[in-house]
Amino acid sequence: MIGLMRTVAATYGTQGVRCNAVAPGVIMVGDDTESQEAFRKSSGGLVQRPGQPEDIAETVAFVSSDAGSYINGQVLVVDGGLTAHMPGLSQGSNA
Repeated sequence: MIGLMRTVAATYGTQGVRCNAVAPGVIMVGDDTESQEAFRKSSGGLVQRPGQPEDIAETVAFVSSDAGSYINGQVLVVDGGLTAHMPGLSQGSNA
C-alpha cells in the first residue's frame, strides 16, 4: 500500500494530486476501562492512553486540508509515539 501511495503521489503530484497514508496505532472504540488500563501497562509508559477514532479523523482532516497542502507521498504514523521507542528503555517507563 505504501508503494502504491508513493507511486500515485509521484505520478500525479504535478497535476495537484496529493496522496498520503495514515498508519494508526491502537485505537479504542467504546469505553472499556479494563482494556485501556491494560494498554497503559503494556505501552511502556510513553503513551498514557490508547488512540481514539477522533485522533485518526483529525489527522486525515489536517492532511486533506489546505494546511497540509505541502505534504505528499508520506506515511503519517498516528500511534502516540509507540513505534518511536522501545518499552522499558524510555525515560519514565513503567516497565
